[in-house]
Amino acid sequence: MKLKIANFNVCNLALPGKKIYGRIVEENLFNKKKEWIGERLALMNADIIGFQEVFDRDALVQTAVQSGAYNNPNIAVCEVGGTVPLTGLLSRFPMSDVRTITAFPEKAVLTFPRGKEFPIRHFHHPVLRATVSLPAGIDVTVIVVHLKSKRPYFDGMNTASPASERDYANGKARALVIRAAESFALRSLVIDEIEGNSKPLMLFGDLNDFRDSVTTGIITGDSPMEKFAPEVKKASWDQLLYSTYDIQLRRSNHDVYYTHIYNGSYETLDHILVSQEFVHSNPAHIGRVEYMRIFNDHILDRTLTNEDIPEWQSDHGQVLVSLILKDPGQK
Repeated sequence: MKLKIANFNVCNLALPGKKIYGRIVEENLFNKKKEWIGERLALMNADIIGFQEVFDRDALVQTAVQSGAYNNPNIAVCEVGGTVPLTGLLSRFPMSDVRTITAFPEKAVLTFPRGKEFPIRHFHHPVLRATVSLPAGIDVTVIVVHLKSKRPYFDGMNTASPASERDYANGKARALVIRAAESFALRSLVIDEIEGNSKPLMLFGDLNDFRDSVTTGIITGDSPMEKFAPEVKKASWDQLLYSTYDIQLRRSNHDVYYTHIYNGSYETLDHILVSQEFVHSNPAHIGRVEYMRIFNDHILDRTLTNEDIPEWQSDHGQVLVSLILKDPGQK
């Protein structure tokens, strides 16, 4: 069986009349955005999609209907108050045990020498967690995340015009520390889900950093050292996540992986990570990565052109991964 999964930062999807970032969403803009997202959804035709920057569940439902690719899909969006952009999930398969996670696990609050605790204890954007029931009785844990961006965190200062270069550097350092704390908390959530069992997990996310960054590495975990004993390695592999990008790269030398461009810098911010149950080298795998595609043709390098991305499009590319699941009883 083939299973297609995707990650999609839709860039501020909200219903008409909603006020976001000081502006009211106009109906004409929403309709154009709904049409564009719908076209992308139809093009990818994924079975499970993680979303970031969704402000209204009904807006996501309307885009799914607009695509024409989904007949009564299961759709979940984090349930929190306020005007914060949310994560969401679309699935052609049944979903259960859907949770909105805002607070860090108690055992994942950063501590420093002399017992001092780090003051950040909540995710910048809520995390969505669900169980998706695939055919053949396979239950998969799905986590959708959106970590703190690299944008400086000024604690009430005007982010468009920081007081000085020193303030700007301070704000970027704050943003990095917040993202690192979130990565530790997310790593703890992942370990709780996959340690000591064979239940598969998929993580969809705008992690706001590249694959080999420290923060992304915190989330995935580090591979065991070659000299470790086999039983130690096995226990470590059980707790790791694997980048579908890395899996693709090992099978092909063609690398065009970027999902965002900022000030001329081509960045990989959007990721799909999977547990060892989807890694072919694991003897007990239930499926494997067949191929990966990045839909980034709409993104422009604005340092090279006066053109701009239309407001109704996303400034992120979409990540699509095709998995081949084993048939029941297949070895």
